[in-house]
Amino acid sequence: ATFPGGLTISQSATGAPLATPSVFVTGGFASVEVISTAPNGTVTKAKTFDKPISVTIPVPKGTINPRTGLPVAAGDATSVWSYDSTTGAWSVLKLTNGTIVTGILGALDTSNNTFPVAFVTDHLTYFSTGDVLAPTQQCSNAAITIAGAAGNMLNISASRVGGGWSDQGTLDANTAKPATELFTIGSAPTGQAVVTAYQGSNLVGTVTVSDLCASGNTLPVTPAAVPTSALNVTVRDVCNNSTTSPSPFTPRPGVTVNATIVGGSDSALTGTNGIATFTSLTVGATYTISVGDPFNYTNGYTVLSTGNSISVDRGVTCQIVTGT
Repeated sequence: ATFPGGLTISQSATGAPLATPSVFVTGGFASVEVISTAPNGTVTKAKTFDKPISVTIPVPKGTINPRTGLPVAAGDATSVWSYDSTTGAWSVLKLTNGTIVTGILGALDTSNNTFPVAFVTDHLTYFSTGDVLAPTQQCSNAAITIAGAAGNMLNISASRVGGGWSDQGTLDANTAKPATELFTIGSAPTGQAVVTAYQGSNLVGTVTVSDLCASGNTLPVTPAAVPTSALNVTVRDVCNNSTTSPSPFTPRPGVTVNATIVGGSDSALTGTNGIATFTSLTVGATYTISVGDPFNYTNGYTVLSTGNSISVDRGVTCQIVTGT
C-alpha cells in the first residue's frame, strides 16, 4: 500500500520541529476506524475516546532498526506516529493530555514472522511505528545513472534493504535523450538499496547498491527499442472569404516547424507542398508543435503509431477573380 503523506517528516520523536524535513523509516502502519450506523442509515466515524484504547502494529521480521543498524528484535523501542489527513503531515503520537506515546516490540509471532508493537491512543487515524533518520543516515539527493535508457519511458524505484523506505519516479520517453540518463531521488537513506527499472510491466534492470547516497551508482537497463513514427505538418494559407468548400489554399514552403519535448527538440522546414516531415518521433510521447509568425501556432500533439498529420492554417483574405 502507498504510505500516506510520503516518507519525509518535519518533526522529531520528541515533537520538536525539524529545521529541514528528514527521511522517515517506517516499521509498519495501520488505519484504525470505528464506525456506527444509525437506524436511519446515517454513518458516524468516531474520532476520539474518553479512555485510551490499545492498537497493535506488526513489524516484519528482518526490518533493519535505524537506531541499531541491526534487524529488529523483541524489546526494541520505537517511536509511534499519527497522521493528520488535513495537513498531510505525520507527528509523534500524543494523548490529549500531551503524553508522548512510545512502543516496544513484543515477542516474535512465528505465525506471520512479525513483532507486535502495542500502544495506546485516544484518537483514530493512520498510525505508524518508525524513526526519523539522523543527518548522517540520509542525503538530500541520491543520483543513479541509468545506463542504456536510450530515451525509453522507464519506471524507476529504489527500496531500502531492511524495509521501511522506498521511492519511485519515471524517465519520460524521448528519442532525443542520450543513451545514459541521470535519475535523482530526493531525501534518501544511506546504506544498501535495491534499484529496479520497469518498461511497462517488464523488468529491464535491477541492481543492489551498497550505499544509495554514494556517488557512482549505476543501473544497467536493457529495454526494448523505443517505437517511433513520422509526423507530417502541413502549413498553408486558406481563403477565409471563399464561398467554395473546401476553401482554396496556398501551401507555404520554407516555414520552420518545431517539435519540442522535455529533454530535446527537433525542427523541419516545409517543402514546396507546404509539408514539414518529422521522421522519427516517439510513439506515445506528447510534443509541443509550434509554427512561428505569421501563423503563431502552438499546440500539443501525442504521437500515434501511424497516420500522424496536422494542418496549420492561416486565414487570409483572397482576391476574387471572375471571368475567363
